[in-house]
Amino acid sequence: MFLRLVRLLKDHPAFGTHGSTHGKKQRKHFNAELHLLVLLKYLGSEGNSCSALYLKQGLNIGKGSVMNYLRRAVDVVLSLFHDTVFWPDAEECVKISNQICASNHFP
Repeated sequence: MFLRLVRLLKDHPAFGTHGSTHGKKQRKHFNAELHLLVLLKYLGSEGNSCSALYLKQGLNIGKGSVMNYLRRAVDVVLSLFHDTVFWPDAEECVKISNQICASNHFP
């Protein structure tokens, strides 16, 4: 599942190289895997475990970068929402209902 998410997110422009036209050195963001790890670690935490000090542990990034990674990952995931989340049409609803009824005996 993680690798499938990474493949979906890795080509997003937010994870690419961003530069200016003023001749400054281009800055390359870290890869999609690290962004997704920060996001998943945050979503799987509660209370003080959601702090930047905790989230940075084991990921080799500074606590100041944690929120940047988190915001960027959330923005990318939300940008894919309309292409990945959808409601089934009427025909699919009937098919899903029949599958649930057949496998769980739950009408």
